[in-house]
Amino acid sequence: MNRHVLAIADLSDEEIEGILKRAEEMETALVDGTIPRSAAGSIMATLFYEPSTRTRLSFEAAMWRLGGAVISASDMKSSSASKGETLADTAKVVSSYADVLVLRHFWDGAARVAAEHADVPLINAGDGSHEHPTQTLCDLYTLKRAKGTLRGITVAIGGDLKRGRTAHSLVRALARFKANIVIIPARGMEFPDWLLQKVAEEQNYRLSSLTNRYGEVETQLELAQRLSYLAKDFVDELLERCATVARIGQGLWRSLRPPRSR
Repeated sequence: MNRHVLAIADLSDEEIEGILKRAEEMETALVDGTIPRSAAGSIMATLFYEPSTRTRLSFEAAMWRLGGAVISASDMKSSSASKGETLADTAKVVSSYADVLVLRHFWDGAARVAAEHADVPLINAGDGSHEHPTQTLCDLYTLKRAKGTLRGITVAIGGDLKRGRTAHSLVRALARFKANIVIIPARGMEFPDWLLQKVAEEQNYRLSSLTNRYGEVETQLELAQRLSYLAKDFVDELLERCATVARIGQGLWRSLRPPRSR
């Protein structure tokens, strides 16, 4: 499959089933020590504009185990982006160094912008509050391994559904497999209209919604996924601004205060 994976909709049902089957085979191979070196001679570049531990390292570990190599920009604040290089320019340049790009970005739609300028396949590892298709593949694999099927199972997703990109991708995938999806959003954190419209158009599917009644249905579920809204980005920005103000204030104080008498 030599193409971009920007959203779960980029994969057909057959391709998803094939990936899950391949994942099962690879899990067995990992235990047996028989992982094929199918990525030997290939280079993967990871471009992460947001902090990440599990996502970035899981991609990189997988590439190394398959015999490939990794070049990584785990802190884009120390890259050319800090000097004003655009995402499009970065994707264009780095794609000349690698055979595949993995991008995590804080902008909705950033993966699609980067893919339009990359010369190699790009995998979306999460873009803003839009989608996170590879996390959904992991969730689907976990569900199928536990339940034996994805069709007809009952799944509830609750919490911050407005900004939860993992939930956005997961709902689109589960609707395709005709799962019974129950959404329990926090007040003011409902799924965005664009997502509901996509699910309705693509699968003729209507989501069932409950409000703040998680405990009433939790015992009937195959999967209960709670999503918390993490305000880390906003907190980091606020702290950075406070620190800047503090430094300015400290500088002013040093310049204005009278010299100490000796």
